[in-house]
Amino acid sequence: MLLPKSLPNDDKLQIAASCHSHQKIGGDFYDVIRVSDDEFYICLADVSGKGISVAILMASFQTSLRSNVQKVRALEDIIVDLNDRVWSNAQGERFITMFLAHYNASTRELKYVNSAHPPPHLLNNGKLVKLIDGFVGLGMFEEFPTLNIGSVTLKGDAIMIAYTDGLTELENEAGGVPFDEAALDRLFQDQSVYTISGLNVRIFEALDKHRGSMEFHDDVASVSCRFL
Repeated sequence: MLLPKSLPNDDKLQIAASCHSHQKIGGDFYDVIRVSDDEFYICLADVSGKGISVAILMASFQTSLRSNVQKVRALEDIIVDLNDRVWSNAQGERFITMFLAHYNASTRELKYVNSAHPPPHLLNNGKLVKLIDGFVGLGMFEEFPTLNIGSVTLKGDAIMIAYTDGLTELENEAGGVPFDEAALDRLFQDQSVYTISGLNVRIFEALDKHRGSMEFHDDVASVSCRFL
């Protein structure tokens, strides 16, 4: 119920997302929040652990996230407040890995922070890069030891995939081989995929083919974005 009911699909930004919970109550989360005609926040997060306490922490996190972005605050201030809230609620017993991006369709600037999360893959002007700039997970420390904000100017038709670690750690039934980043990159750069929803479908089809009869042992979420 926390996941958005609709996602952007216009001449500025197209997004498709999927989330598969290992149990009925999951700890993976994504959100896309439009704060103006040209500005969007894109978030993908994963709470450590499993169970009801994880879901409660994620619900609190979403409330804090939405409250912060609507105030049109600097990304640095948003991150500090989110860390304070997670630390206050969990006292170091739980943490959240997160990727949070602010996209301005007018300037084509993508500012982001990667908080100990698997780095999203960005295909920008034909070049594949990984969005790694950031720092430790939210709630790991009462105060951040460092605070690094990444920034990328997007050119042409750029595509990004963000995901949780359950995706690349999913093993097959033959020999416990994980669905790794190389497999994801091959899908990502396949030019026969013309729609962002088609790309997202292909990712989960590839996951199902890879795992065979193996069950999901962790939550899996992915967010596929096309910046026009």
